[in-house]
Amino acid sequence: LCIASYFGNNTASKGGSVLIYGSHSSLWVMFSRTLFMFNYAFLDGGSIYLQYVNHFQIKHVIFKHNQAVSSGGNIYAVEGYELVSKNCSFINGMSGENAGSIFVNNLKKFRFYSSTISKCRAYSKNGGGIYLFGTTIEISTNCVLINNFAKKSGGALYLNWMGDNSTLTISQCRFSFNSAGFNGAAVYMSLPGSILLSYILFRYNTAAQHGGALFVYLTSRTMNEIS
Repeated sequence: LCIASYFGNNTASKGGSVLIYGSHSSLWVMFSRTLFMFNYAFLDGGSIYLQYVNHFQIKHVIFKHNQAVSSGGNIYAVEGYELVSKNCSFINGMSGENAGSIFVNNLKKFRFYSSTISKCRAYSKNGGGIYLFGTTIEISTNCVLINNFAKKSGGALYLNWMGDNSTLTISQCRFSFNSAGFNGAAVYMSLPGSILLSYILFRYNTAAQHGGALFVYLTSRTMNEIS
């Protein structure tokens, strides 16, 4: 548990400020009322790099001006169970490849509540704000994703192959002024699971090719629902 702390101007290969390597079954980590600012990773996780962390939670945390040369301008998380963000702000994060702000690969659950991602950039690949792979996802309760950019697809949010039994819920959110060089200016998703989209505002998003707000590629493995 880390409370009321400041991580600034730190540099590392992975996890510009923090690297946590744990076990699937036991490790629980929480940051609250903390500021991460001007941190830099030569590879992944401009501020935080997580692997085999069972539960990771951030509350009232601010990330500003952090950068990763590869992926995850703010957070890079792989091979765990759950990542939860509540009342957090991610501002001006940058990555050379995927996920200007948050990169998630092979976590069971990703929960994003009452949080904001703005002015984040993925300069050569996908997911200007968030890149999610292999995850059951809930993004809800007044989340705002605004003015984010991806060189390829998913200006704000990029979702890729979550599995046949996966679920995606996005509700009570706003996507505005996001842009993508290819498809899905606000959201790009390629997945076979159940999808629920409700009470979302898509406004002033721009894609150079297809899906000015939303680009959905539905596979044929399971029945999909979009509400």
